Amino acid sequence: VDPSPELSIGSTQGEESFQFFRITDAAFISDGRIVVADGGSGNLRVFGPDGAHQVTMGRQGDGPGEFRSFRPRIISAKPDGITVFDDRLSRVTEFSTEGELRETTPMGVMRSGPEPLPIGDLREIGEDAWIGMDGNRLAAGSSPSLVRDTTYFFLLKKESEEDRLIAAIPGAWTEYTLVDGHSVVRNQPMTPTPSWDTGDGKLFLSKGESFEFQILSATGEVDLIVRLAEDPPQLTPNDVQLWRNVYLSRVSEEDRAPLIRLLDALTLPDQLPAYAALHVDPLGYLWAGHFRIPGTGPIQDWDIYAEDGVYLGAVSTPPGLSVFEIGDDRVLGTWADDTGVQYLQVHRLIRGDGRFQEASPQPP
Repeated sequence: VDPSPELSIGSTQGEESFQFFRITDAAFISDGRIVVADGGSGNLRVFGPDGAHQVTMGRQGDGPGEFRSFRPRIISAKPDGITVFDDRLSRVTEFSTEGELRETTPMGVMRSGPEPLPIGDLREIGEDAWIGMDGNRLAAGSSPSLVRDTTYFFLLKKESEEDRLIAAIPGAWTEYTLVDGHSVVRNQPMTPTPSWDTGDGKLFLSKGESFEFQILSATGEVDLIVRLAEDPPQLTPNDVQLWRNVYLSRVSEEDRAPLIRLLDALTLPDQLPAYAALHVDPLGYLWAGHFRIPGTGPIQDWDIYAEDGVYLGAVSTPPGLSVFEIGDDRVLGTWADDTGVQYLQVHRLIRGDGRFQEASPQPP
């Protein structure tokens, strides 16, 4: 991936269309345009291949064509339409690329699992079909304890009010502890959480605790399990100190004492998570991103796998680039300057002839 962006969109002043407040997603449209979801302003913005602003659609609110989510997700971006999921309103909204509201589809909650569950994330897996992940992040428990949630994945179809549970895997860890006599509940730091993506009618799932992922059909059958013969990294004292420094740097000196007591009370794992993100690119390659210590920047190191699960090699993305989408020949993401101002960036992806060279046969 070229370390220098070929296109950067964003500004601290001037036209509002170029000022971003919290970019939550971005996607390439096959005709060369780019659509951006800004959770801070509650809208979608379409930019041309040259970075020129073309149209803004949506706004904050509960009405048709409006968003209440702090992190709207772009489900699909095509020349004839853009589809977005709002997790707080639990609905899918479709616009034309010119900004015209076309359709709103309520999603409700998923009921085929152990109990009614809110939809926390959604991805397209076929024509008018989606995979929904439940929105739970804190598991029920009592203090003091460590509890691991279960993350559920459902198949939902546009013309059906029914959903189908297709996968259930270990989810996030929740810690209940006492600090200064008060009960504190939070996700256990530096522990694995599921990552996933869809592509070519398949669901790609990683539990995050090892260099492993599964490929499932849209109905939940496991087609393939892929495991890299490598152990996850051990949590070192340097990792712990780096993690503590990130949190302590966010508060003033006089406010550090209670935060230090909280950090001291939390239970830390023996090893770090392995994979923390999955992206399926248009050619069918899977990009599996390595976990980073929270607060130290976005994922940079990726393992690349072919459609049949064969490991192809490792790729690094530019420092500070939060990757949203990997295209045929470009990578799309956001980068923030020292003041926290976000910029949408496009980096050239160099694939050569689109194939990885086969290595010479080696003796067994």
